[in-house]
Amino acid sequence: MAEKLKIIPLGGLNEIGKNMTVLEYGKDMIVVDCGLGFPEDDMYGIDVVIPDVSYLIKNQSKIRGIFITHGHEDHIGGLPYFLKAINVPVYGTRLTIGLVEHKLKEHNLLSSVKLVRAKYGNVINAGQNFSVEFVRTNHSIADSAALAIKTPVGTVIHMG
Repeated sequence: MAEKLKIIPLGGLNEIGKNMTVLEYGKDMIVVDCGLGFPEDDMYGIDVVIPDVSYLIKNQSKIRGIFITHGHEDHIGGLPYFLKAINVPVYGTRLTIGLVEHKLKEHNLLSSVKLVRAKYGNVINAGQNFSVEFVRTNHSIADSAALAIKTPVGTVIHMG
């Protein structure tokens, strides 16, 4: 039986915030964005809401990296919590990685996480089944990127 590409949204659908999408094919997984959400009015005592990453913790040996589309909190705010559980490389454009650096420094994680500054047009190989190209886009924050994710079954464009 042929492998199937799985696209698994862990947050960000039908809600504002906690954007996180997983792509899985065979023995490889990549994560796109790792955001947080803000609590609803009835969520007393809760400061931030992060995606449920229990599936990723169970499959952490498959994760090849986190690819960040831009530096808004709903796309990077969950990184410290995720990286405390699963330490994998983080890829993003120059400004995005700069914002991530400040966030990781606040959580004393900066020295233990591999951060990779990608340039538009760069293709990053992530395991045997994924290659990711950063594509320039416009957004309300500078240095945003769409991702062209090449897989064995086709190319997925993630607009962030």
